[in-house]
Amino acid sequence: MLAAGALASLWIYLRFGYLYGAIASLIHSVALPFPLALSGEARRLIAAVVCAAVFAVVRRKRIACGDDFPGDDYGAIQATAWVGVYLALNLYVGVYQHYQQSLFYWATYGSMWVLPVIGLWLALPGKDRLLMNTSLAMALVTLLTNKPYLSLPRQPVDPILFGVLLIAAAVLIKRWLARGPDGKRRGFTAARVLSSDRRLLAIVGTASAALQPGAPGSAAATAKPNFGGGRSGGAGASSSF
Repeated sequence: MLAAGALASLWIYLRFGYLYGAIASLIHSVALPFPLALSGEARRLIAAVVCAAVFAVVRRKRIACGDDFPGDDYGAIQATAWVGVYLALNLYVGVYQHYQQSLFYWATYGSMWVLPVIGLWLALPGKDRLLMNTSLAMALVTLLTNKPYLSLPRQPVDPILFGVLLIAAAVLIKRWLARGPDGKRRGFTAARVLSSDRRLLAIVGTASAALQPGAPGSAAATAKPNFGGGRSGGAGASSSF
């Protein structure tokens, strides 16, 4: 079923050019080894190799076409494949997370630190925004899964320290970019030049406020006073009012 889904999705992309067909084909292909009678390490390794092969092929086409069509499609496919490599090798992302601390275990621990750096190194020279964003997201997931990898207990203060780290990094990078000539460094600027960035920040801010677990709910509607039952001319004096 997965192989048929991969072939059908690939045909949809090649025939009609729908980007979701290529991404669906990649997802089906990556899922192929998981129903097989293999060890968890072998399944993840096969999935990582498939994603890495797709990334290598599409990366070459992306560089040749640039940002113009179909280069933008190739950029989305390569970013998806790169995320697939990371998710396949990060053993603490997924349902089954019980692995022995073998050579494969520690090799995946090293890869989850190296892959975001490689992604940024590939994305920065060509200003590949999608690959850059996905690599940064991978780096955040690495920080979140570092303690489970090392079998360290989570502490209540961990989210606070994580938030302080992100705030400090954002402030330092913004100031470093702003101090460059005309507020730029190698074509990068901290100023928002796209209206979509403003909308995205507004959406994230609204979602963060709405999803707070301790946020007070809306005040209950005030009960309307009971003015019924009064006789004419008495302004309700004879009723419960």
